Amino acid sequence: MLTQTACKAKKQAVAPPPVVKKDTTAITAYDLLKSTIKPWTYFSSKINADYTDGNKNISVSITLRMYKDSLVWVSAGMFGIEGFRALINKDSVVILNKLEKTYAIIKTKEFSGITSTPLTVEQIQNIVIAKPVFDLQQYQIKTNTIERLSIMSDQVKLGLLHHYKPSTLTMDSAYLSDKKNPGNWARIAYSEYIQILEHAFPLKAIIETHSIEQKSNTVQLNYTDVDFISPITFPLTIPSSYAKAK
Repeated sequence: MLTQTACKAKKQAVAPPPVVKKDTTAITAYDLLKSTIKPWTYFSSKINADYTDGNKNISVSITLRMYKDSLVWVSAGMFGIEGFRALINKDSVVILNKLEKTYAIIKTKEFSGITSTPLTVEQIQNIVIAKPVFDLQQYQIKTNTIERLSIMSDQVKLGLLHHYKPSTLTMDSAYLSDKKNPGNWARIAYSEYIQILEHAFPLKAIIETHSIEQKSNTVQLNYTDVDFISPITFPLTIPSSYAKAK
């Protein structure tokens, strides 16, 4: 019995498979940004917009309405008189010039930003509510410190960099550049965030654009009456008396 016990004691036990611990420190841009995306269906707001190109300054009152991923409706005017109305959908942009009684219909693929790259309805809406322009899977972290969180998306034609405040994960600014023509760029800075239900929304935004022809434009937007709840309509009918714009 003693011999048998001794022999069994010399037997090498089969070790269990090693325990692999999940690395919880490897936070991705997707992980960080996903928590900032809150569901919404309708959005509406009034906007006081101040535009300058260095030569002229224009102040415009805007009413903005959006239906998520589908529609962007804009009414703009001065001194209480509506001058323009526009509706952007997935296929086209319809613009009414109520002062000259003309209209224009532009295919969405021709409706471009500073880099001649078409903007989708979803991207325009994300710019308004200070959310990432592209799909979250297309971002990676560039800088992650106590003071600053920078997340970038390197596209074929474009470079896009979002800067966030790490403590609140609210976007401070976004910078869009044209890889082929670096002189073409746009920057938008957000400030004065307020909490509307579960949405953190910036009441102020400054949009700067610059072209290779050294043309610069700045638009300052001040939002009021922001609403993520109330159902809204998107009225736009082309009157029979309106002529097609040339």
